[in-house]
Amino acid sequence: MEITVSLPEPEILSHEVDNDSFEYYDRKTGLFSRFDMGDYNDAQTNSKKEAEDKLKANEDYWKQARKNIETTLTNFMTASGKLDDYKIHFEWE
Repeated sequence: MEITVSLPEPEILSHEVDNDSFEYYDRKTGLFSRFDMGDYNDAQTNSKKEAEDKLKANEDYWKQARKNIETTLTNFMTASGKLDDYKIHFEWE
């Protein structure tokens, strides 16, 4: 007997940039600095987009994510022992 579980492909729901990883130097303290808060916001936005694009292109990451999801759901579904006679099959849409 078999159970088929259909799931949507994993996706990035949200991610945050570590604000502590940025350093902001005030114009007044930087000798040749032309960096303002707009530049700071643009840098954060660009950094976030670049990280997301890089992750989206990393097929190994998504393969591992699917494997982790399958393992977690299999463990959850078989914890009671009532599904020991079933083979659990996953389909990704």
